Amino acid sequence: MGAVKDGLQSVNLFNNKVGQKQAGKYSGGMKRRLSVAISFMGQPKVVYLDEPSTGLDPASRCGRVSVQC
Repeated sequence: MGAVKDGLQSVNLFNNKVGQKQAGKYSGGMKRRLSVAISFMGQPKVVYLDEPSTGLDPASRCGRVSVQC
């Protein structure tokens, strides 16, 4: 469960028990953040994201830049 926790924390979905909610109850931006976290599971060498910031709030966009680089 460490990888799941780390992934949720990296996109700010672990705090306030958000990680315990069903993904179907997430907002659009939360679902986008979850999909970004899932794409990095298993430490792939390359990840192609099609418009990864669409639907994200400004704070999440800033955090995404640090994950991308």
